[in-house]
Amino acid sequence: MLDDMENINSVEIAGDYSSALLRLTEFEFDIVLLDINLPDHSGIDLLKLIKAQFSRTAVIMLTNQAGEYYRPYAGSSEPIIS
Repeated sequence: MLDDMENINSVEIAGDYSSALLRLTEFEFDIVLLDINLPDHSGIDLLKLIKAQFSRTAVIMLTNQAGEYYRPYAGSSEPIIS
């Protein structure tokens, strides 16, 4: 779906932390859509890495867990919609 939209140059998919980390080092992303629950590592840890090493990349976190619980771990200053 995103591949068909104008102004979107590239869409990459990673199903786990290791694949996401590899993609982050290969490409420069404007935005990352990230699940808190990754099969091989914590999405919160990946968020912290992105904020530290790829500060220009915006991150949207998704979860089916209670949102307010994760806010301090994610360092979120924006509202969390559950």
